[in-house]
Amino acid sequence: GITRRPRRYAWNDFWARQPASLRGDFKAVPGGYRVVLRGAGTKRLRLEATDEGDLRVEGVLLPTPATQATLLRAAKARGPVTERLLARLANNSYGRVDEVIRMPADAALAKATRDDRDDSVVILVPRKPPRRRAVGRRLVREASYPPVVCGPGAGYYW
Repeated sequence: GITRRPRRYAWNDFWARQPASLRGDFKAVPGGYRVVLRGAGTKRLRLEATDEGDLRVEGVLLPTPATQATLLRAAKARGPVTERLLARLANNSYGRVDEVIRMPADAALAKATRDDRDDSVVILVPRKPPRRRAVGRRLVREASYPPVVCGPGAGYYW
């Protein structure tokens, strides 16, 4: 016979089809940068460095069971519960995320650390060490003094 998927999986499938906006904060701190991603389910997001040195964030943000119940109550109060209505009530807070966070050129993503908290993820990205300059001074040709002036014919110099 036909088996029904548990409600929990249907709910996950629904949110995986909805676009969501990433919410968070980016701040320069001593020694590097701090990126904070906020919202329920941010722990499940995948983070990776792009070839350009930016931070790609992808995954699905799912509402907690309590938030799910609140969304369903609000939808039922407005009439028949539809996917469109649920998505509108969620206001892009839940669903599929696939975004790139532009990082400064001196960000060392390979050495970044991730700290999962209750309703957020904090990523600390250190700065790359400054490039060392070559030791010594560059030779520069100085203008001669007094200036050489060319006169009215070949071989005439002042």
